[in-house]
Amino acid sequence: TTTRVLPPLRPFPSASIMSPVIELAPEYGLVLVVSAITVLHCMLQGIPIGRLRSRFFTKEFFSKNFPGIKSPPKGGYPDMGNGKYSEKLTLEQWEQFNNAQRAHQNYLENLPAALLLEVAGGLFFPRLAALSAILFLVGRVIYGIGYRASGPSGRLLGAILSEIALLVLLGATLYGAFEHAGGASAWVRLFQSSAQDIEAFVAPYFK
Repeated sequence: TTTRVLPPLRPFPSASIMSPVIELAPEYGLVLVVSAITVLHCMLQGIPIGRLRSRFFTKEFFSKNFPGIKSPPKGGYPDMGNGKYSEKLTLEQWEQFNNAQRAHQNYLENLPAALLLEVAGGLFFPRLAALSAILFLVGRVIYGIGYRASGPSGRLLGAILSEIALLVLLGATLYGAFEHAGGASAWVRLFQSSAQDIEAFVAPYFK
């Protein structure tokens, strides 16, 4: 039997795609500051929920509705608003508790995308990203207050402001990254080089 020696793989042609180097503007620090404040604000949104838990899921509540539970869970955990404990709340209590839960949960659902786009978009347009991050934070403040006070109808303004901020950040990230990569020609080079690498890799097997 003969041993076939394959040619070494060529390095992936990424040098032209990764240049030029991004230089961080001083304003980029503002982006990080607002992002950190946004994280803190999201964490604080759990406080209203904790207050409602302490008010609704008391020892008296469990003694009346769940007398068989010897050691009632503090705050009604792990009920998140749609469990067995919440079924015993009045309709008004149930709405208050679930409105607070949804305001916080929606924040958690949007936070990863917001932080990613703020940090990424800020690399290319730091001032625009910082202003958009502030708009997102203001929107989340209004969203939470409105949802807890008036239910789903109270979230509209905050939701609009937050979504506008996310769309601006998304556009800044896509445009900045596209231009940084070299525009359309970078994608052409990427596919051409990839095709050449694949051809060089498989060609020895067909000789």
